[in-house]
Amino acid sequence: MELFLASDQPINPSHGWKGERYLTVGDIDETEQRVRAHFTLPHVRFLGAHTGCSCGFEYGVKELTTEEERAEDEAGRLSVAALHDFLETQLRQGRAVQLLSCWQGEESRTPREVLEVSPDYFGGKSFDLPRSAFLKIRGAVEQRDAADEAREG
Repeated sequence: MELFLASDQPINPSHGWKGERYLTVGDIDETEQRVRAHFTLPHVRFLGAHTGCSCGFEYGVKELTTEEERAEDEAGRLSVAALHDFLETQLRQGRAVQLLSCWQGEESRTPREVLEVSPDYFGGKSFDLPRSAFLKIRGAVEQRDAADEAREG
C-alpha cells in the first residue's frame, strides 16, 4: 500500500514527524511519478507509516492474539495519530492538501473512490486506509457515518 500527498506549497522530506518514527515524508521515486496525474496540486510526497510503507496506517481491524500483533496494532495507532496531526498542521499553516492511496504498481490507475474528509477521518476506534482512494482534505468537514445516512435516507 502506498499513500501520496500533494500540496500547493512545498513540504520538506522528514524521517520522522516531530522526531518520531511513526510518519515519514519522502520524495517520490521515478516509477511513482505517475501519481502526479491524479493531483491538482504541484508538490507531491510519499507518506510512510512506522513500517516504512503505507500499510502501517491501520489499527483495530484484526483480531490480536499475540504480543507482536498487539505491538504492531499500537504502532499503527501511533502512525495514524501522527498522520492526523501532520494533516492538521498542514491545514493550519494554510496549505491545500490532497491524498492518494493505492497499491504499489497501480499509481496510474484511477482511484475507485473520491472522498472529502477532515483530518478527523484518520482516527477513531479503528482505522484502515482505503485501498484505492483520492482524498480531498478540508479543515471543517463534518464526518458522517452510515448510521447518519440511514437516519436521513
